[in-house]
Amino acid sequence: IKIIPPAFLGTLPGDGSLGMAPEFRSMMGPAPEANGDQDETVLRGVGGASGSVTGPAKIVRSPEEFAKIRPGDILVCTSTSPTWTPLFGTVGALVSDSGGVLSHTAIVAREYGLPAVVGVKDGTRRIADGQIITVDGDNGLVLLR
Repeated sequence: IKIIPPAFLGTLPGDGSLGMAPEFRSMMGPAPEANGDQDETVLRGVGGASGSVTGPAKIVRSPEEFAKIRPGDILVCTSTSPTWTPLFGTVGALVSDSGGVLSHTAIVAREYGLPAVVGVKDGTRRIADGQIITVDGDNGLVLLR
């Protein structure tokens, strides 16, 4: 006899928390709104680290492009890993297409005191290399200039 347990016991909560412990729900905050086309100058994500910085965006897709970063640039990437950590000492802020408050990008940004917005989904596509942007880590927003 093979017993197969159900995928989920009970009913899923309607608030999108998927049964997450209350301690973690308060850390996550509300889910980001879809970027949509209503405002082309604002990208929404999750505030990974608090603070606000304005500066030139640098799109970096791989470690081979690290040399294009200059002090104060805002790193815009799909994600980060420990290999990317040396850049955190040079950049002014971070924007990542993926991630959440417990992602590598967010955790290391907090350690370095850098504003970060993660989970932007399409930041590397919608932000132009060299474009002046503002990273608002407190509200999970990236303002395009």
